[in-house]
Amino acid sequence: MAFLELNKKMKPVSYTMANGEEYVFKHGERTQVSTDVAVGFLGANDYKITFSIEDKEALAGASDNTIALLKQEFGVLEGGRIE
Repeated sequence: MAFLELNKKMKPVSYTMANGEEYVFKHGERTQVSTDVAVGFLGANDYKITFSIEDKEALAGASDNTIALLKQEFGVLEGGRIE
């Protein structure tokens, strides 16, 4: 299970997902979300994303595009530079 929170002080942000799930994200308060929801927020500057060990299997089978987004989000170095 992953977590999202706003990375700066601002008004809470709420989302209703296509499946009807509702989330409210606040600064300084981690909101539990599914791995898929967290991946959807990769690259969004206003959010801090935290993955847990339980997300490992889901992320290991991610597409090449998602892996590239994860590398960029978390500053993974390959060959001495950020990919």
